[in-house]
Parts: sequence; structure tokens; C-alpha cells
Amino acid sequence: WVERRDPKIANLPSQLLAETRILWMTGISGVGKTALAEYLALKGWQEDHRWHWVSLEILETQIPEFTSVATEILANLGDKDIDPQVRNDKNRMCDRLLEKLQTARYWIQLDSVERLLNADNSAFIDDFWLTFLQKCLIQPNFTSRLVLTSQGLPTGILELGDRYPNVWHNLTLTGLSATQQEQQQ
Repeated sequence: WVERRDPKIANLPSQLLAETRILWMTGISGVGKTALAEYLALKGWQEDHRWHWVSLEILETQIPEFTSVATEILANLGDKDIDPQVRNDKNRMCDRLLEKLQTARYWIQLDSVERLLNADNSAFIDDFWLTFLQKCLIQPNFTSRLVLTSQGLPTGILELGDRYPNVWHNLTLTGLSATQQEQQQ
């Protein structure tokens, strides 16, 4: 059902394989963000078997600081022995994660990113996330892809999207329309 759900979804696999580095999907809980993200990862892998897919869900107990999540991402990418001084330095962790994301074709799926946002989803609790995401967008030869799912979209992300429209994409998922529901039944 994912393929036929919305015509704008049809272009996402080719966009992610081409130039889009970050895809941010928003929508209410249960609308299918994670299912779509997994579908896109599968499509990407079918086109190019060099992709290494890593899927992480931001848990309610997750510390929303950049270094905490970056440490978990790096561990899932095989980089587990991080010196505590590096781990506690946002800039050094950012550089380390960016280097990792530039050296191989990683398809990183982060689900429930709203848990890294403030109560009204208008901003990251740790604003260094914006710095990291912007660096992902401006790096030369950035071979990895980030697919983030969230119930909200922080305003700072919208500004990044305006500045980097060729490598950034935002998709808001809504429920199926009445016509789509009838077609699916």
C-alpha cells in the first residue's frame, strides 16, 4: 500500500539514491512513517547493495543531547571505543560521526525524533542537532542518507530546508483520504 498511497512518495527512492541526504518525515503516531522509512531503505538496498542500513528508535528514556545519540549511532556503525573526553565534546563527536558517514554508504533511520524536541516540537532540546544536520547538508562527498521520523518539525529545520533544497526533503504524512480508504478496501 505504500507505493500507491501518494504520488509524491513514488519519487522518494530515486531522490534518496541521487542527491537528497536528509529526509524528514512528519505525521501523527501510527500514520506509517516508520513503515515508509523501512520501505525506502529496502528500495535503496535493492538498487545498491552497498547501503548499510541502521535503524534506531529514540526511546522515551533517551537523553536528548547530541553526544548521547551520536554515541549510539556510532556504536551501531561499529565505532564502540570512544574516549570519554571525545564522547563529552559535541564538536569532536560531530566530526567523528560526519567522518564515518562520509566514508561508507550508511542509511541511518532515526525514529521518534520528537523525543529530541521540546514540548511543542518547535526546537531541539539540544540545539547542536541543527549544527550537525547543517554540516551533513554542506559536506562534500556525503555518501550516507538520514531518514528521520517525527511527529513534529522544528522551525530551525525549515530554515535549513530553504537553504539546501537540493539535498533536503520534508514529507508530511496524513491519513488516507476517504477515496484512498475505499480503494484500499
